[in-house]
Amino acid sequence: MSEFGNPKVILIGGVGCTGKTTFAAQLMKKYGMPYFPIDYLMMGMTRSGSTNIFTPIDSVEVIAPELWSVVKAMAMTSIENNHSMIFEGFQLLPKYLGHFDTAYQPHVLPLCLGFSSDYIDEHFMNSIALFRNQTETRDFSDENVQQMKMDNLKMKSECTQYNIPFFEATRSYDRMVENALDYIESAMSLGK
Repeated sequence: MSEFGNPKVILIGGVGCTGKTTFAAQLMKKYGMPYFPIDYLMMGMTRSGSTNIFTPIDSVEVIAPELWSVVKAMAMTSIENNHSMIFEGFQLLPKYLGHFDTAYQPHVLPLCLGFSSDYIDEHFMNSIALFRNQTETRDFSDENVQQMKMDNLKMKSECTQYNIPFFEATRSYDRMVENALDYIESAMSLGK
């Protein structure tokens, strides 16, 4: 056991509309852990006027670095106080998710969710577009569907590059969630 006890901080990244919020809510219910949507931090900073560096419509490459330092500090504080917590958001990029000092690493469970191009083609209109979060207000034209496919491929590649577990729905969203739950259950029972 580490100097902090055994709290867990689960960090769920992935591009927009991949089920991060739904998955975080399932984890909250299963483990009794609070969760914090990074969208709330982003919108709070924007609406309060406490940032002039980004707006909610900026690219993730502009937004993510500004929010990561705050999210990382919140995660570390949670661990130091022996509290488990879930954070989720498209702003949690693979290149940041592993950036914790050695003492914190056993307590951090990073992962990303994504969809294969075939899954997007097959399920776009009957599920992805229907269940998107209220923050997801973009228009889903054919051009944006193609962008979604490219963004998911990029996320998968970056997860591989930075050694972050990536769970991809290829045929079934539920199967992706089962695989991610198995990963978390295993890590939590082993005291990762």
